[in-house]
Amino acid sequence: MAAVFAAGVAWPVIAGGGAWWLVGVGVSAGLVAQLGPGALDRLHQRRARRTGLVRRVGPGLATDVVAPSWLLHPTNEVVRFAGRVEQLRTLAEWCADDKATAVRLLVAPGGYGKTRLMRELAARMGRRGWQVWHPVAGHEKETGTAVWDEDRTGRLLVVVDYAESRDPTALAGLLAAVAGADRIRNGQVRLLLAARNAGPWWGGLATYAEGHATAVESLTLPANVVELPARADNQEPDEVVAAAACDFAGRLRRPVPSRLPTGFDPDTPLLKLHAAALLAVLGTSIDARDDVIAMTLRHEALYWRRRAQRTSPPLVTVANPEEAKDVDALLARVAGTAALLGAEDDREVAGIIARTPDAPSCDAATAKRWAAWLTDLYPPTPATRGTLGILQPDLLAEHLAADVLTTCSSRQLATLFTGASEAQATQALEVIGRASAHSPDVTTVIDAVLSSDLVAMTAAVIAMAPVFPGTYASRLVPLLTTGLTDPHLLRDYASRVPYPSLELGRVALALTGLIVDQPSLVNDPADRARWTSWHALRLAETGRRAEALTYSEEAVTLRRQLATTNPDAYLPNLATSVNNHALRLAETGRRAEALTYSEEAVTHYRQLATTNPDAYLPDLAHGLLGYAWVRKLLAVELADGLRAAEESVGLYAELAATEPAAFTELLSAVLGAQADLLDALDRRDEAEEIRKRLHNDGEE
Repeated sequence: MAAVFAAGVAWPVIAGGGAWWLVGVGVSAGLVAQLGPGALDRLHQRRARRTGLVRRVGPGLATDVVAPSWLLHPTNEVVRFAGRVEQLRTLAEWCADDKATAVRLLVAPGGYGKTRLMRELAARMGRRGWQVWHPVAGHEKETGTAVWDEDRTGRLLVVVDYAESRDPTALAGLLAAVAGADRIRNGQVRLLLAARNAGPWWGGLATYAEGHATAVESLTLPANVVELPARADNQEPDEVVAAAACDFAGRLRRPVPSRLPTGFDPDTPLLKLHAAALLAVLGTSIDARDDVIAMTLRHEALYWRRRAQRTSPPLVTVANPEEAKDVDALLARVAGTAALLGAEDDREVAGIIARTPDAPSCDAATAKRWAAWLTDLYPPTPATRGTLGILQPDLLAEHLAADVLTTCSSRQLATLFTGASEAQATQALEVIGRASAHSPDVTTVIDAVLSSDLVAMTAAVIAMAPVFPGTYASRLVPLLTTGLTDPHLLRDYASRVPYPSLELGRVALALTGLIVDQPSLVNDPADRARWTSWHALRLAETGRRAEALTYSEEAVTLRRQLATTNPDAYLPNLATSVNNHALRLAETGRRAEALTYSEEAVTHYRQLATTNPDAYLPDLAHGLLGYAWVRKLLAVELADGLRAAEESVGLYAELAATEPAAFTELLSAVLGAQADLLDALDRRDEAEEIRKRLHNDGEE
């Protein structure tokens, strides 16, 4: 193997557009509003040509060094858009319907054409006079602010690809901003997102939308999810292959093959049909039964090798077919490791070379040249971090990463992930989760991956488990019981899990359990009260109500002692603990005690609101709502509970009048609780009147 490698390395990029997403809304919302995808593509192409980074397919570049991945990438639009008539019609009607909800989520597995469909819709709406924005990952907050801009005019379509990979707090904020702006502008704002699935990450976005949970919850409903089928509705698979072959042949200056593969299943993803057409144009004999992704990757490896051989000095030398095979395998492992981990800076890029299984040892200078080659190989995309691009389309990268993972020894897996950054661990779990849909063998290494670096992987699981339900959370819990001991990390990770969280509830419980079960970690009474209170909430969340009651009672006892000596500092926390304990008692059927504690919580909140209404009126309103809920749960003195709910409504109405953004949704929630109590008292007409009012307000 050593004889194969030369000292130098420089892998030129072959791009030719497709980087329109690099313009961030945070740079200039106005610029993004005016430039659609096509215009931004042209800007990038001109800039890239000036710096010598683009070598376009055609005269001056032999087609034997073209990256198949570039030709298949949806943003390069080598294959003309066709089909999807029904989906485009439905989405265009949604945009035009002023009374429709402002958000749609387009879901489909990888390779189904989500990105291309979104780009086509964006182009068509742009031709109809709409502004179209494509916010870069990390700029969702700026986009939300720009959506509200009073000076912005006209209809707006915001397009967000890879939605499940976005920061949930930022994405929830964007949804809330779009919903609010759409109401103000009478249906002139639309947000189209795309993702692989609409799992717990989608339904759980409301838990990240502080102050706007109700609005976000109303948008993340199944009715707003559009499932994209594999089939391009009005085109048969053979027609798709034939049309794509013509486009590839035209771009590559090659003849259209006289024999094209046929007989594909009607549900074959578009990417695989396009790949089959490309392989045929490149001269590969193929039929519908072949693994077109694996065959495409073999062509991609040929591209890597030939580009590497043409560097000066050559990165690799190949004297015979066996050496070519070894070189291609190594380059595939490097590219697969890059796809798996990504990198934010030069140090992490260099680390990828060192982590690659079976990579040759090299000195610092040579390693630096390897890193430069890898950095220049592919341009960054919205799915990548930093300056390191990875193989695209995603499906190719996922197959490549799966090959790396499933051929690693346990020692190599440890080397691959030990010391990885939190961002790298998160990207790895995302790639593994996606790859598991088409490469099930990947799931066999998940336990080893998680245990390789528990610090980074715990953070990654918290981020990725809602995107891949049933894949990571249950595997992490047993590892946490003995593998994570740093008190600062335990607190940090426990605080990151949203409440409630169906997918991560047991992870959160394991973390809070590690904190409260080690007295040395929480020997300060105030700190212990905080974590016993949280542990009680997590126990109740996972159905362990009797245990929850024990820890909830401990939190009350601790905070009573603290409030006795320093009421100004600790009475608010005591009121919260007492209110929570009332709910725990009610859940276990201890009615009399539940009512006593609930009344005590309201008393504390009244005292606090009397001395500092600006700070504690919201808490009093919340406490009254809790008291009403306890009455309803226990079906005891419902009239008294209704009076508490009505007082809570009055307080929230007062608060919403001065701070509508913060309290309007809470007012709607407590009105719903009031309607439920009216129903329980058989005052159904009044309850229906409240619900009608809520419905009308929502439509406005």
